[in-house]
Amino acid sequence: MNLPVIFTRHALVENEDPGIMGRWWGDVIRESNPLSQIAPELEPLPGETVIRKSRYSAFKGTDLDSILLDMGVTTVIITGVLTHLCCESTARDAFMHDFDVYAVIDATASYTEELHMSSLRTLADGFSIPVTTQEMISLLGGTR
Repeated sequence: MNLPVIFTRHALVENEDPGIMGRWWGDVIRESNPLSQIAPELEPLPGETVIRKSRYSAFKGTDLDSILLDMGVTTVIITGVLTHLCCESTARDAFMHDFDVYAVIDATASYTEELHMSSLRTLADGFSIPVTTQEMISLLGGTR
């Protein structure tokens, strides 16, 4: 089974208006900031998609919905950081775009365990199915 992997990279272009995120945080991550880069350990394979996003949700202001639909995707698996901001926002939007959603509980993280767990509990109540990495691998038949 060959499943698509889509990476998101949170980064505003240099002159992009950060909107509410800039007002809320006082600072935002720009493309020139090394923190906006995908970790070398997770380097995308050839052919894997990387989407630059400027808001918490990977759907907001991107082509993610059409990319997924064009690929025939019906299920979204959420991993990454921060569980309570980007992961939760993306999971909620995926659900609202009619995708089945899995939140991988040990492949997401937040600043604190409390934020992480409260977000996962909320998502499990109405937006996603919580699974461990091992459970997800088993569900996928052991493929990447």
